[in-house]
Amino acid sequence: MPGFFSPQGETYEIIMSNRVLAKINGKTFSVMDVKKKMDLFLHEHHPESLSSNLLLYQFYTQNWRQSLQEMIDNELIKMEAVTFKINISDGDVRQEMDKRFGPNLVKRLDELKLSYEEAKQIVHDDIVVRNMQWYRIWARVLQDVTPETVKAGYETYLAKLQLKDDWTYKVATLKGPNQSEEAAIKAYNLLLQEESEVTPIEVKGISGFLPTDTSLQISEPITISTKDLSNEIVKVLEDLPANTFSKPIAQKSKSDGSTVFRMYYLIDHKKESPPSFEQVSAKIHETLVQRYGDLQREEYFTKLRKRFLSEDLVVKNLFPPSYQPFNICGS
Repeated sequence: MPGFFSPQGETYEIIMSNRVLAKINGKTFSVMDVKKKMDLFLHEHHPESLSSNLLLYQFYTQNWRQSLQEMIDNELIKMEAVTFKINISDGDVRQEMDKRFGPNLVKRLDELKLSYEEAKQIVHDDIVVRNMQWYRIWARVLQDVTPETVKAGYETYLAKLQLKDDWTYKVATLKGPNQSEEAAIKAYNLLLQEESEVTPIEVKGISGFLPTDTSLQISEPITISTKDLSNEIVKVLEDLPANTFSKPIAQKSKSDGSTVFRMYYLIDHKKESPPSFEQVSAKIHETLVQRYGDLQREEYFTKLRKRFLSEDLVVKNLFPPSYQPFNICGS
């Protein structure tokens, strides 16, 4: 249930416009019936919200459509269950009632404004629905979500995972009309004599040993992801120990198409490792079960509605988005 804030010092009154919302299998579901279902849920799971009409109103307006759909769907399940001749013993019902309402059953039912027979029928029906859903939906889902399916889900998960894989490096580039492979090798050997990343002064000194009109330029540090680098550069960087220069590489200049010689200096490579299968397999299994469950549920109820000629009983199609059976006034 969403968390809501109820302003102190203000009182609210919920106004309910009661009417029949749906009819199925000789039963009618009214706004009052839906309200009772929501109240029962709140009594069992969020009793603290019952003291605030503002909280109740917000819960009613957000959940009445879903609650009504569940009531309709459960009635369809019960109609199908008749053909299965499911037998729910009184002992099963009593055990479930003890579990659901606690040891002080009479007091609890009084708080819920339910008679013993009403509570017994609700619990009986819930057990029938739960058993049918297990047979028709979840048993089939668990057959489909095999270890192989989870493994494939892990591969898909890895493919979509965006892990950090960043390279930080500098590029030393030979410039000038007299550059050649020989000049590039000479510059490379001079760079190897330096013990650091090479300062601008050192680069200028190296350029003094190169052919006339040929100079060496070195870039500022570049940080870029593997996916944004060419395969050629990635291969160079992968084979390069940190804090060292690569041998000269002849490449085409993007500006004029001429051949230039470059040497790459690796500073750092930060790469995150993906989680192992053991670390995420349970979560992937849970996600797949939910996904397959949603599909199987939709398929199941589509067949039920068609079988029992109730294809129009989809709440989102029964009422316009603006319709709201609950209102509130405050003072």
